Amino acid sequence: MSLWSTAVLRSPTTDLSWTEDVFGNIIATATFAEPTDVLEIVSTIAVEQMAVPWPIFAIGVDAQFFPFSYLDETLGDLGQFRTPLYEDPAGEIRDWAMGSWSENPQAPLRCSRT
Repeated sequence: MSLWSTAVLRSPTTDLSWTEDVFGNIIATATFAEPTDVLEIVSTIAVEQMAVPWPIFAIGVDAQFFPFSYLDETLGDLGQFRTPLYEDPAGEIRDWAMGSWSENPQAPLRCSRT
């Protein structure tokens, strides 16, 4: 990403000082001449995104739609990955996932891009 321009409009008028913390965050500190009942800050930036296109991976047809079905010979390879990390005795997580993905069966492909 490339930063093209920035603007910080403020009312009442203030003096701004800029610093950078150890994590790379830019911090603006405003100094006011006198107390006020109203404060308005409008910050705008213009950037250009220069990310490379998301890579397209070859995904087997059986893995493009949820719920997945596995061949018997591959179940052993999945091992503990088939065991839920958290208990869901009421099935709330399962119901949420099935409801979300029943609206869009190709959601697993979309989730893999986040």
